[in-house]
This record gives sequence, C-alpha cells and structure tokens, in this order.
Amino acid sequence: MKCSKCGADLSEDAKFCSYCGNRIEASPEPPEEEKAADSTISYGYGYAPSDEPAQKTQWEAQASKLQVRKTKERPSNQKSKLSTYGKIVAATIAAFVFLSLVALLAGKIGSGSAGRSDALRGSSTTEPSTAVSTAVVPHRAAECVGQEYSTVKNEFRSAGFTNVSVEKIEDLKITEAEKVNAVESISVGGNADFSKGQEFDKSDEVIIRYHVYEKCNVTLHIDFVPNLMFSKYNVDLLVNDINRGTLEHGEDKDFEFSVDPGEYTLIFENEDSSSVKGEVTLTVDCDLEASYKISCFNDKVSVETLYVDRLTELAEGEVKVDVAASEYEYKNYEEVTTALKTLGFTNIKYEILYDITLGLTSDGTVKSVSIAGQTEFIRGNVFPADAEIVITYHMPEEDDPNNPHIESSSPTDTSVSYSTNDMETAKNGNSGVFSYKSIGGIYDVYWIIDFDEGYVYTFCDGNGDTTCDRLKIDSGNLNDGLIITYHDYDDIWSYGLHFKWRNQPDHLVLLDNDGFELDFYPTSLENALAVRQSKTIHDY
Repeated sequence: MKCSKCGADLSEDAKFCSYCGNRIEASPEPPEEEKAADSTISYGYGYAPSDEPAQKTQWEAQASKLQVRKTKERPSNQKSKLSTYGKIVAATIAAFVFLSLVALLAGKIGSGSAGRSDALRGSSTTEPSTAVSTAVVPHRAAECVGQEYSTVKNEFRSAGFTNVSVEKIEDLKITEAEKVNAVESISVGGNADFSKGQEFDKSDEVIIRYHVYEKCNVTLHIDFVPNLMFSKYNVDLLVNDINRGTLEHGEDKDFEFSVDPGEYTLIFENEDSSSVKGEVTLTVDCDLEASYKISCFNDKVSVETLYVDRLTELAEGEVKVDVAASEYEYKNYEEVTTALKTLGFTNIKYEILYDITLGLTSDGTVKSVSIAGQTEFIRGNVFPADAEIVITYHMPEEDDPNNPHIESSSPTDTSVSYSTNDMETAKNGNSGVFSYKSIGGIYDVYWIIDFDEGYVYTFCDGNGDTTCDRLKIDSGNLNDGLIITYHDYDDIWSYGLHFKWRNQPDHLVLLDNDGFELDFYPTSLENALAVRQSKTIHDY
C-alpha cells in the first residue's frame, strides 16, 4: 500500500504514513487499464470532458503517481545517508567504550599484580612509604675538634646533612702554623655536645668553626723623588697584582691595608705603560711599617728599601734598630754610642782611623757602624742585645799612639781634593770650584759649584742619564746660601745650596723648592769633572 500524500510504500494495515504522517484510508485497487494508463502522464488525454469530477480525480491520481516516483528516491537516499552516519557514530562509541574497559581492567590487574608481588617479597607494610628526613652524625663533637675543617665538612655532608656551613676564626700568629684550618668547635642544630651515631633532622644547621691566621696591618710610606724634566709620569702601586692606588709624580704618599701573612710582591708601575716598572718583595708575618724610595726613568722605576719595621713585641734579649746604618754616618761617634745604648745594645766596640791630616773631617766623625757583622742594616732589623757593634770613626793622624814620631807641626800642603782652593780659602765658600756627590743611593748625584764661571752643574751617574743641568748662580755664597733658578718654559723654581755648618766645606746641603734638605759630601774634583765630560749639557 502507498501513501496517498507522499507515495511512500506502506504495509497493508498501516493507519498513518510513517514518512509524512498522513492518515491512510483504504481504497479499491484500480483496474488494469488504469494501471497501464498510469505509465504515461498526459494532460487532457484518457478522460472525458463531460466527466469532470472523474477527470479531476484521474489527473490528481496521475500527478500523485508522478510525485510518488520523485519522492520515493529521496527517502531512500536519506535512509542510506543516516545509516552510514549511524554506523560511524556507533563504531566510535563502541571503540571508546572498549578502550575504557581495557584501561579499567588493566589498572585492576596491575594493582593486583603489585599486591601479589609485595606478598611474594614478604612485605607486611600497609601504609605508603615516606622519604628519609634524618641523618646520623659520624663523630662525636669532641672528636672533630683539632681536625682539618674541610675533612669534617665532607664527612657530615656524606652522612646526609644538607645544611653545612663554616666560619673562620682569625686568631693565629705566624708561629702557630700547625693550627691553621683546625676545627675549634662544631654544632648540629645548636647542639655542641652530640654523640657519635646521634640522629638529627638532616636539614639541621651544622656549623664548623676553624682557625686561620689573623690579618696583618701594613703601612707603606713611599718617598717619590721628582724629576725636573723627563720621565715625569705617575706610578701605580700593585700588591700581588692588586692595584692599591696611584702616586702623583714627585708626591710622597702612604698606603694602609690588611693582608694574610705571606710573601708579597710590591710593583711600582708606570701608570701609562705596564712594561716600565720596578718591584721588591715584602715578607708579612705581623703588623708592619715599610718605607721605599722610588725614582722614575724612561725604562724602569727604581725602588730602594729604606726600612721595614715589624710592629711586634720583641722577645727577651732582642733589640730593634730604629734607623738605617747610613743614618749614623758623618755623626760624632759619641752621639751614635748614646743612641745605640738607649736602644738596648750592650756590646759596643770602636775602631779608630787616624787619618785626619788637613782638618777636612771633624774629630770623631763616624765612617761606619756594623751590627753582628752587618754594615747595611735598615730600620726595623732585630738583633740580640749583646750582638757585637763596631763603630768606626776618624781621628787626627797625630793622635795615633802607634806613630810617636809624627811631627805635630801643621803640614805645608793645605790643598783639598774637592776644590781648586786650599782649605782656608775653601772655608769662605765664595770662589774657585767645589765638587760634591750623594752617598748611599743606588746611583750618584753630583754637584759642581764653579764660582769662576758663575755656574752650577748637576748630573747623575749610574742610572743611564746622559744629561747635565747647567744653571746660572743668581746670588750668594756657600756660607750664607747660594741661589740657583730653573727656567723650564713657563715653570720657574729655585734651589738653595749651603754648607751644613758655617766655614766647614765638608758637608753641602741642598734645599729644594718644597723645603726638603738633601745631603752631599766632598768628592774628587778631578773625578767629578771627568764624569761631567761624558754628559750633554742643558742650560736652564
């Protein structure tokens, strides 16, 4: 049976169309002729014009048949499409359900297997396991004291402690080397009296305190010799390659810092060229003061150690000298004797040189001082109080008790080697030519005063400098003070020269433009002129 509205095939007993919902009413099967006519649709053919109701019914029937044939295909196609979609959805749902069941079953099987495995291992624990949060100390506290701190630290870390720290105790003297890095005390979680095997939380703080050398305070005094023209550069001071500061050319400066005991290299370096430098080694084993004199040259910085004074308590029977050996030279031996006895020296001897013939040198003038055989000691050196000291000084030749036949009359030759004058004329300090040079430095500084020409010459020997400065005498004499002036382009400065003691030409003093005094002593005029001959003279 077919639906009269949509033409869909229906069962014979259908009351409603399952496709369009049309009510189905039973109707008699059309005759065979009409079925044959149904195969062709023709408007106005096969019906009588006079039978209009029947004609209409027949036309509608033909139109319905045509509609049935068109719509029969659409429900069939929709049915096919819905069927494929349904299969896809069903397959997807089925796969999801299947996989869920597999996962669920696998979880149950896994936990069951784990339980059976625990049972096989004999595990009776029913609660979940927890991470270990404690650690056991490897030694009792007293056993750690005196041990190397790094060893103790590593052992506690290996035992499981996670919060191990160390603290330095800077208290050791240089003589206590055996205690360096030794443990002083140890605490775990604030407990400083624990036992071996005692259990603590592994995060408890472990503090290890150990000994190291105490810091040494160092003070350096730098005496910077200024240059008049050339090599007037600034100098950096480096201590074991650590820059401690810069010295402006010609300006003295002090440095203070704290370091561990040990050997240190002091490098004085051209601020603009690290290849131009000079260096000395300083041993630091206590608080100390040291002094150095530096001079600048085109290829190096000259460094002279003036003294190293260790500021530490002296042992019983020790004496520390407070000046260098050179400071005793040209003083009276009685003055030097008093100074050494005041320091605490007890074994002082004398060696007398009976060599004063012309009165050029004062009686009792010290030539040298030696302590325990050392003639070049410096300030800060420590000696035993009973070390042998020998003071060598000059006395007149006629006082020599071993030469009783020496005539006491004054010698007829009164000439002096450092001047063109005789002794009496030289005392006036206003005529002729005089020559002096420095004593005790790493190179010699000469002064030639030529009253005959009206010039003063100054030059160095032994430092590579090939120049000689020539300056015109402005005014004065060597008793009252002789003035010379430098004229270096726009820079002008003056120096003064004079005998240290009036009418005693055996000691010349230079007063520079900063008010510092430098000492010079007579030297052979012949030798001084020979050295000057090798120099290139520059006028100022």
